[in-house]
Amino acid sequence: MRDTGPVWAFDLGMDRTGFAAGAPGERPRSGTVLLRRRGEPRAIAFGNFIAFLQAEWSREPPRLVAVLKPMHLGGFSNVAEGKGGRGGTSEAAVRASYGQNGILEGMCVRFGAPLEELHEMTVTKHFLGTGRIKAERGRSARDTKKHLMIVRCHQLKIFGRDKYDPDRAEACAAHDYACAMFCRTSVSMTSLHFFGEQPR
Repeated sequence: MRDTGPVWAFDLGMDRTGFAAGAPGERPRSGTVLLRRRGEPRAIAFGNFIAFLQAEWSREPPRLVAVLKPMHLGGFSNVAEGKGGRGGTSEAAVRASYGQNGILEGMCVRFGAPLEELHEMTVTKHFLGTGRIKAERGRSARDTKKHLMIVRCHQLKIFGRDKYDPDRAEACAAHDYACAMFCRTSVSMTSLHFFGEQPR
């Protein structure tokens, strides 16, 4: 891994992909990229994702790239229409999810950056203090987790309280974990500590 360049992290989705990029220990630049409009073929999303990465990484190649690990193949057997337009038939869902991950893997090789696949529960435990989130206040467990990720980003001042973007928040959590695990420093380690956490 090179010693210079930003750490990049992604929460991949076919319609919208969250990203966070920045030096370890600093608040990352983050946002969500619209890759296709609803109903457009996945090839549009793939092409736009390639174009986004090429444009961004040509300016400054990443030192490290992290992404939330895709769903295990067995989990696609009963996938319904869901986040980012990745639902539908299991074949379509697999081709969309693994196709996007394949693009990221190839672009990392092209730009000489290592790619780390992160387990969602591990990232959640790092960022929220627990990996198992229960449903609350009329939200499902998954929606509760997304809400708490956004709240945590607001508390750490990673992005403004006027922004409520779960894809962006998931990417920021992955970025924070990757910086802590592979670069030994992150925003959450240096700025704010919950649940009796101590800087490592």
